[in-house]
Amino acid sequence: MAEMELREQSCEACGARFGCGADAGHCWCGEVALDPATLARLRGLYDSCLCPACLQALAARSIAQLAAPRQPASIAVIRASPRGESR
Repeated sequence: MAEMELREQSCEACGARFGCGADAGHCWCGEVALDPATLARLRGLYDSCLCPACLQALAARSIAQLAAPRQPASIAVIRASPRGESR
């Protein structure tokens, strides 16, 4: 099997140099699991790729947020009310 050609580029988040295989049809980033909200946020923030370390860190944060327990709606409404007034 031929080795994949990686295009060298800089991470938009941290400036690190890394290899991108998107031009070759398959890149390492396709294996990183990101939820749709995180992916949409990244596409809005960056014009180009992120390095493996930055993308993996964002994926880990996104998974941690999904695993965090949710507050009941009534508690969230009370905390969001001005001056502690309940609704």
